[in-house]
Amino acid sequence: GTCAAGRHNQSIACNDCQDGLRDSGNGTCEECGGGDYAFFITVCFIIPIGVTCLYIGLKKETQRQSGSGSLMMTCSLQLLLVTVQMLSVMRRFDINWKEPFASVLVFLEFLSFDLEMLSVSCVTSMGPVALFGLRSLVIPVLMFAILVVHLCFLLCTRSKTFQGSNLWRTMGTTFLVFFIVLFSMLLAPFQCH
Repeated sequence: GTCAAGRHNQSIACNDCQDGLRDSGNGTCEECGGGDYAFFITVCFIIPIGVTCLYIGLKKETQRQSGSGSLMMTCSLQLLLVTVQMLSVMRRFDINWKEPFASVLVFLEFLSFDLEMLSVSCVTSMGPVALFGLRSLVIPVLMFAILVVHLCFLLCTRSKTFQGSNLWRTMGTTFLVFFIVLFSMLLAPFQCH
């Protein structure tokens, strides 16, 4: 049989794009541009910087006195994160959303671990199982990055204690941020379309 333009005819159900092409969203594949590579590299640099900033921010918050303003800000941010996660899950439904809501859902797509948004197929070719495995490993990789940041902080400050509370708080916050999206993504293969 034949596949849509740019699809690899040896892949299962024409799922994979040919080398150097990425999914265009309409069933075909298009050529990777310079912006695809730049976006992928930028995200690879932002993740360690974001983990480090989160760790330092939470460490500084534990050092200063918590007041009612800090509690209110924390609760507000948690509510915002839960709302953003729910919106990114709603993007998975095949509904024709109207503007400006459709644009907001597209903007929040990066929170749903959609690796095709990063144009991973421009960097390497992966089958659906490998892509699902990579998506599933995002949280463990983030947890490992937090551990590395924590150990680097302990080495730089020459701390004699492990200071596990800072590590656990940062890991817990990260898991909280990605909780809803993580489980919706893990259950995605079991959804019928």
